[in-house]
Amino acid sequence: MTLLQTAWALFTDGSVLLAGLVLVFIVISPMVLVACVLLISLTLYTGRFAQLSMLAANLLYSLTSWSMVEVFIIGVFVSLVKIAGMATVELGVSLWSYLALSFALVGAISSLDKVSVWQQLARHGRLP
Repeated sequence: MTLLQTAWALFTDGSVLLAGLVLVFIVISPMVLVACVLLISLTLYTGRFAQLSMLAANLLYSLTSWSMVEVFIIGVFVSLVKIAGMATVELGVSLWSYLALSFALVGAISSLDKVSVWQQLARHGRLP
């Protein structure tokens, strides 16, 4: 079952709030954070899209504290340990991909220096 299928199953089972939380904090939030990091990196590399990148940086630094990527990893491992006692669990490509995304996202966000990023974006914003 994928994460989107999980949210859909929760929704059809009547857990609308939980389905929404899964969708927002585990699917949409990491996707938005990755898009923001890519846009900021593209702006710093090329000097284009400065105004949009300032908005993306604002969003990135606002959402970082609400990102539940690392909390989800812990939840996955706890769930796997509990479920392994009841059923056969096979770890597939999706788990390893999500772990790679999670570690890469946490590393990318933690390596961005706020002051330096804002200074670079402001400098690119003044360019013609």
